[in-house]
Amino acid sequence: IKSLVLATDWHPNVLSMTNLGNGDDGAVMYIGPDSLALVQNLSPLLNKLAIAKQNKALDILDFCSGSGVQAITTLAALSKVFPNARATCVDVNPRALKFIRFNAILNGFDETDERIRLIHGNLDSGNLLSSDGDTKTL
Repeated sequence: IKSLVLATDWHPNVLSMTNLGNGDDGAVMYIGPDSLALVQNLSPLLNKLAIAKQNKALDILDFCSGSGVQAITTLAALSKVFPNARATCVDVNPRALKFIRFNAILNGFDETDERIRLIHGNLDSGNLLSSDGDTKTL
């Protein structure tokens, strides 16, 4: 996997001492031990997937995406075997979608790249919250 740079929110203990992330633009899940463990264990799984499904389309669905670490890391890891892989990132928090967009651009995806799609949605209600109801690309 190529080197990535990812921005994340502050740890909740630090964030709680600020005015950031209050209201509708709430705190975004920081990159913690669970995210790092998933990324560290991703390569062996992806190698098995690559061998089994070479040259086929692959769509990744990332619910509660936070800063987008899982989707962006997976796309980077798959870039040689599945160059057309796409990730759809769904989060209820508009601030999380901003983090994903920023991290994607920081790692070489541009504003028109259709490999990462952003959806403002709520898992509990099943509602898409985008104002126009369309899937959002970067």
